[in-house]
Amino acid sequence: MFGIGGQELLFILVLALIVLGPSKLPEIAKTLGKVMGEFNRATSDLKREIDLAAEEQPREPEKPASAPPPEEKPGAEPEDIFKEVREESAQAPARESSQDGPSEEGAG
Repeated sequence: MFGIGGQELLFILVLALIVLGPSKLPEIAKTLGKVMGEFNRATSDLKREIDLAAEEQPREPEKPASAPPPEEKPGAEPEDIFKEVREESAQAPARESSQDGPSEEGAG
């Protein structure tokens, strides 16, 4: 697991027995086992939540195969939504030109 061989593991256990004593060693091993079990459970819960979140992501709706996109007829122009605005602006300067400049009647 950690690249520890049998001799290294035996040395660590003997050292722990000497430092901690025979009365505390089983208690520490039990606590260490509980901590490792809790860590494994938390890791698996996190992985499960990530998997569920990945499945719940909205997907692009599939387009129905029976309805093809509308095709434009050759030579037909698209609908002109600004047609009325252009017509009004074309008529507006003609009306304003008589009011813009001074009239010739009063210039004389």
